[in-house]
Amino acid sequence: MDITPVLFVLSFISGIMIGGNCTYVMAAPFGAGVISRKRALLFYALFIFLGAVLAGKGVAQNLNKNIIGSIDPMLGAVALISLLICVLIANLVKVPLSTSEMATGAIAGIGIFFGSLISRSLLDFYASWIAGAFICFFISYASTRAFELKTPRIPYEKALLIAVGCFFAFSMGANNVGNSIFPLLGTISIPFALFFGGISLIAGGFIFSGRTMEKLGKDVTEIDAVSGLFSSLVAAVALMAMSFMGLPAPAAHFYTMSLFGVGAAKGREKVSLRAIAQIIVIWIISPVLSIGISYGVLTFLY
Repeated sequence: MDITPVLFVLSFISGIMIGGNCTYVMAAPFGAGVISRKRALLFYALFIFLGAVLAGKGVAQNLNKNIIGSIDPMLGAVALISLLICVLIANLVKVPLSTSEMATGAIAGIGIFFGSLISRSLLDFYASWIAGAFICFFISYASTRAFELKTPRIPYEKALLIAVGCFFAFSMGANNVGNSIFPLLGTISIPFALFFGGISLIAGGFIFSGRTMEKLGKDVTEIDAVSGLFSSLVAAVALMAMSFMGLPAPAAHFYTMSLFGVGAAKGREKVSLRAIAQIIVIWIISPVLSIGISYGVLTFLY
């Protein structure tokens, strides 16, 4: 039985769910009040698509080949079903989780079931994620402290916040499009797969109407020009660096830790520890859930 059409449907739906979860890239200009929700989503759509089609190849290929080896359509469908369930939960509760963790966990569950997991690659991914998150925290903290000791204002702050948000969206597209299209790489050309994935990310942003943008822009910490600029820029640069290396990266981790670093530099009262704790709990649970779901689906099928 040819399940390729089913795989395309699952890939597109996964892209929609991922796109709905990624709108927090525009949380800085939105949270600082320099751009409306509608305009933030328009900028998000344009730049996440450009990032996907221009720079998304490396991560997609890495997910397709370097965790359990090449993924056939049936196993790809199992991985996407697991990813879909986890991301849907995140969108419903408005928590920005890492779709890279979900995709990697779903593939790892398949590898555990068949005994084909390339554990070294998985350990490299996790080590880079943990290191990247803490680097983002310390750079954001140090940058905010150094800047605020010299000047409380940023020249052209509105334009800079929007520009950094657009760069963040580009980086997000480059790193996250692979999470939904990696099973397609054996059936269609890479350029078409990236285009297909980019469209699904745009659709998700509008369908879910920026829920996670509001969560991180309003609930985690007070967003002003300094907070928004440093947190978004640090996270976007880290994400783009991982994309150039072909490594799927937990953008939600990077951005939230950057926000936390800025909030800590400004004083603990600026940070919602309850919101941070909620997000961290989801981060811990979600990869395990993703692995468990893919393993369980395979147990049922085989």
